[in-house]
Amino acid sequence: MGSKVEHYVHFVWSTLARRQLITTELEQVIHGVLKIKCLEARCQAIAIGGTSDHVHVLASLHPSVSVARLAGIMKGTSSSAVRRGAAPLADFAWQSGYGAFSVGPREREAVERYVTDQKNRHATERVAAQWEAPGDC
Repeated sequence: MGSKVEHYVHFVWSTLARRQLITTELEQVIHGVLKIKCLEARCQAIAIGGTSDHVHVLASLHPSVSVARLAGIMKGTSSSAVRRGAAPLADFAWQSGYGAFSVGPREREAVERYVTDQKNRHATERVAAQWEAPGDC
C-alpha cells in the first residue's frame, strides 16, 4: 500500500524593511514565479496573497521537500525575477526570515481564505497577529 501525506504549510515573509514595493504588476510576477517554483519542487501553491510589503503562501509540501528548502526556493527565485524582470527593481529584496505555520486538513480552507483575502483584511485591520509577525520577517 502506498503512502498518503497531507502536509500543508502557511508561509509569510516581507520585503526588506517592510518597504511597500509590491505593485499590482510586481504582484503578478511574484505570484506567477511562486506557483511555478512550487510545482517544480513537487509542491503546490494552493493560495497566494499579500499586500504591498509582504506575501502569504499556503502550500502543500511533497514529503521529500523541507519547509526551509521550499521557503528558500520561493524567496530566492521571486526576488531574482523582480530584480531582473521586464521592469527591473534592482534594490528589491525580501527580509532574511520567514514564518511557516503547519496547517491541518480541517483548517486548510480557512487558511486559504485568509491568504487570498489579504488586501481586504489589511484594509479593514482584520488580521491574525500570529500569522502576520513571524519573527524577523
